[in-house]
Amino acid sequence: MLKEVPENVSVKALVEKYWPTVITAIFDGFPLEVHLEYVEKNLVERERLISLQMLDQSYDWAADLAGARKLQTDNLRWIPTHQATRQGYIDFWRSLTGRIEDYSEKLAISGMNLIVGFHGAVALGAIKILTEKAAATSTSITAATIALFCAVLGIVLFAFGKLTAYHVSYNIAGQLRSNLINPKNSDFSKLSEIVAAQSKPNFWAMRLIYGSLFWFLFYAIMVMIILVEG
Repeated sequence: MLKEVPENVSVKALVEKYWPTVITAIFDGFPLEVHLEYVEKNLVERERLISLQMLDQSYDWAADLAGARKLQTDNLRWIPTHQATRQGYIDFWRSLTGRIEDYSEKLAISGMNLIVGFHGAVALGAIKILTEKAAATSTSITAATIALFCAVLGIVLFAFGKLTAYHVSYNIAGQLRSNLINPKNSDFSKLSEIVAAQSKPNFWAMRLIYGSLFWFLFYAIMVMIILVEG
């Protein structure tokens, strides 16, 4: 009975060990010809040696070669799937980058103007009262002063939050775009890291924007209490 071919000289083992290199090349976007030719060259050479009976006849070289051929055939069938998976990654991240860029543009153009409008209306009303002190009571002047200060602070909070959110979105989109130019396998993990790294600044930017709305509600109630009690 023929013995099993040792792993260190087995072409089947070579195919198994080399296949991850081929997969890496696929996800790196490199040509596969060199890698596939390398495997095929070893298989053809093993066929030649078997046909010339130049190998130790106590080992089952034919079975090892047949197993290698079958394994390589199966591997080749998976190449389109891996290529489609890589393209799917690229399409997903490009789509996400496009959505982030659209969000940045919309944020820069409009950016929740209703919120800043609330603060602006209060500030204008307060300025009007303060410029007409002769017709205003001391309580009204106090309330207007507090309202003006709070409204300006609300506008600053909103503006800082909006600028931060825009910067974060623009930064994410720029980094994603640069890493999607002929991306390698290692770049796909970087893309998730880029988004994750910017999540915390974006979290606080949104808190500032919407926090300015709650700040408006707080000081609006406070001013109303001052006017009522005065």
